[in-house]
Parts: sequence; C-alpha cells; structure tokens
Amino acid sequence: MMDSGVMLEVLCKYIQSDNVSDKEAAITTIGNIGSTVTGARVLLRGTTEQSDKMMKSYFENMYAVQDLHRRSFLQSLAVFWSCADEALVQECWDKAEEEVARRGAAGGEGRLMRVLFGNMKSNDEELRFGTMSVVGSVAKKKFGIKKMFEEAGFYEYLTDRESEASKIGKEWKYAIISNVVMNHTEEEVSKFVGKENYKELVVYLRTGVYGIKPKSTVDVIDESI
Repeated sequence: MMDSGVMLEVLCKYIQSDNVSDKEAAITTIGNIGSTVTGARVLLRGTTEQSDKMMKSYFENMYAVQDLHRRSFLQSLAVFWSCADEALVQECWDKAEEEVARRGAAGGEGRLMRVLFGNMKSNDEELRFGTMSVVGSVAKKKFGIKKMFEEAGFYEYLTDRESEASKIGKEWKYAIISNVVMNHTEEEVSKFVGKENYKELVVYLRTGVYGIKPKSTVDVIDESI
C-alpha cells in the first residue's frame, strides 16, 4: 500500500499538471478517496504542507477555465461529500470557502453557498446539474441544510418547479429535497425553514418530480366506470 505522504505528493503533482489526462485523473481520484472516512482524513489531515497545497489546487478547479476540468471537479466533489463522516465533509467545505474568499468571489464574503446557488441558476446546463449533484450530497449533512436554507432565496428556488425547465434539473431538485427530508428529522429541518415550509417539502415529495398529485383508489375506480 502506498504511503499516505507519497500519495499526497503524487496527487499534488498530477492535480497541478498541464497534462489534461493527468489532471482529470487526479481530480477524479481525490473525490473517490475522499468519499471514504479514512481517505478523507488523509486528504484533509495528512502532512500539513502537502495536504494544504493539494486541496488548494483541487478547489482551484471550481473556477477552471476549461469546462472539462470544472465539470470533473463538480462530479468529484459530489462524490467526496458523500463521505459518511460529517465533520470531515464540513472541514472540506471550509477549505472550499477559503478558496472562494481568496478569489474575492461572492462579494469577498467567503460564501460558498452563494456561489453554488448562483451556479444552480446558470444557463449552462452542465454547470447547473453538476452543482446540483454537489448540493444533493451536502443536503444529507446537518451543517449542509443550515448552509442551504440560510442562503436568501434558496428555499423558494428549490421548491419552485417553474424555475427549472429541464427534466434532469427537475429530477435533481426532487433528489435534493428528498435528501433533506429523508436524512433529517422534522425538527432539524423546521429549525431553518419553519414548520409550514417543512410540510411543503413533504408535499413536494408526495406529488413527485412534476407536481402531479397521486390518484387515490377512489379516483381510479371513478375513471374506470
């Protein structure tokens, strides 16, 4: 098995490479490794200098000029943030916030959620769907729903089916809401959205991706007569 220090050194080398294939391989590998608790610990808490350097290079792909790298990064991050250890995912989130703040994005406030929310409303479908997959992963975490619903306008956007025209986008919205409701208690979610809005989320799930109310047995019988 490769020594963790050596692994970080290799990943750091490849993620900074000008070779497209090498960089893509590193981006994907980091997400896969980070999805495990042991792997996330190594990536985030390994040899400090190596770990910080590698993660900084990793998060720079959030703003990659090449669409290929940006798409791969979003896919990788969604996998990374599926890690079962919430503390490690939050630690990774904080590192991403540092990159946002460093670049002066989101008004220089270090608001990663504002950047993600902006991407979710983009006309670029690949950017939009890739970001939705990232939000879908973080929606399973307690700190994630806090970040999501404290962002002004996010709840309204998420529950407005008309704000997303595409089939894939509608399915992603449904998946995000499902992750919120199925992975947290009513009390946990209501703390950020209120009891009435929590009920609205539940109704959203019951009416399906397209908002079609399920037919009751009585309705089906009436139609058959």
